[in-house]
Amino acid sequence: MSALILIPKNLDEATYPQTRIYSADSLLGTYTLIDTVGQMPEYLDEAGCSTTTYEVAFTDGVTETDRISVPQSELKLISQIRSLLSISETELDHNTITAILPVIQEEVINDISKFVFSEVLNEIDDKLYYRLPDRQLMDINFGGAVSDLDIELYKQETPVKEYTTKIPVSIDKIDVNERYIKLSSALEAGYELSIDYYYTSRRIPIDLLISLLTYKFGEIYFQQKYDAIAAGTTGTDVVASEGFDKIKIGDITINKSSTSSTSTSTSSASALKDSYLKSKARYDRLAQRFRPGFMRVK
Repeated sequence: MSALILIPKNLDEATYPQTRIYSADSLLGTYTLIDTVGQMPEYLDEAGCSTTTYEVAFTDGVTETDRISVPQSELKLISQIRSLLSISETELDHNTITAILPVIQEEVINDISKFVFSEVLNEIDDKLYYRLPDRQLMDINFGGAVSDLDIELYKQETPVKEYTTKIPVSIDKIDVNERYIKLSSALEAGYELSIDYYYTSRRIPIDLLISLLTYKFGEIYFQQKYDAIAAGTTGTDVVASEGFDKIKIGDITINKSSTSSTSTSTSSASALKDSYLKSKARYDRLAQRFRPGFMRVK
């Protein structure tokens, strides 16, 4: 498992150029330092799980600021999905959502963005600073900011051929507003730096991105529940005799826990169909209004 966090804005990057990441097994647990990174907007803890809690502090290597408690991005996202769809935790458990999320995220990404493969980046200075593409890079992990986790960055020995090995590189800073990255170490002579990324036609606010994800989730979730009930009944208002315990998306079938079937067994087919159609309509409306670039955000 892993856990993603959104790092708060560092208001004094010049004084405190690094970020210390602390974690604990629970909210009341003992926090220990697990990593120190550069000026990055997100952090992925490969050893984290749903109960891991985090604090961050900015440092110059000696002095550090007060620690800030930060929630996991996925837990925030799950809470917002339940809230927008009015689904209780009992009805839709954590494991069910996390099992479906990657598939839903991929559908949204493919629907509203385009993919660019192996674009060479131009150097700005010292083989350390490079210019990012003049496009709106997409937050493909839905974490709340575009970071090194949302792109693939690598170097290749020149002259580059189709079979030239791609070597991942690490970065100390990414700034999508000013369109540049800073590498952790200077790029060696005889190599070029390239990037794979997704981009959208214009900037997409995180609240809109979460709404799109939520309504696509609702469309598939409620449709599968409706289909399961309708397949065993002749009317649209007949209550299911058994709880809905599987969700099928394409070739993937996910078993729900027994705790969630009790609540869903009381859902009528007509109510589920209504929820499915509303979620689909809301998703289609948001996606269609977003693509041309005429969305009023706030």
